[in-house]
Amino acid sequence: SESSNSSLTLGSKYQIDQDTSCKVKLNNSLQCGLSYTHCLRPGVQITLSSLINAKSLDQPGHKLGLGLNFQA
Repeated sequence: SESSNSSLTLGSKYQIDQDTSCKVKLNNSLQCGLSYTHCLRPGVQITLSSLINAKSLDQPGHKLGLGLNFQA
């Protein structure tokens, strides 16, 4: 059998309001990425994100992140 390196990813963004958005993506390996971004004030953004392996929810290895972005 041959292994394939091709992948398919579907994603979407939902703009909740002027300062807040959510993103989701899912690939054919059943990895689900979620992010929530909020503009705290002009030039300062906070992002919460996760990457979940939906094939093995009971196993470790899921990722969680927090980002703070400053623009000058």
